Amino acid sequence: MVLVESKRNDGRGLEVVNSLLRQGSGTHVIVLTTYLSEWEEWAVRRAGVDRYLLKDIDSPKLMDHIRTAAMG
Repeated sequence: MVLVESKRNDGRGLEVVNSLLRQGSGTHVIVLTTYLSEWEEWAVRRAGVDRYLLKDIDSPKLMDHIRTAAMG
């Protein structure tokens, strides 16, 4: 399970997501973002992420998302 901030300071969040998922290692990816973007959500879902969530999600909800994604 990898949590990725999509709006990284270096601007490479989506590149990181695509690289992780292209490896085909079965890695589950959850994208966290500071604000929602329809285009970004489309791009990461197309890449194969498990979840696209706001970064300010509370910890119990985030843990639920992680568990659910890990179970497939």
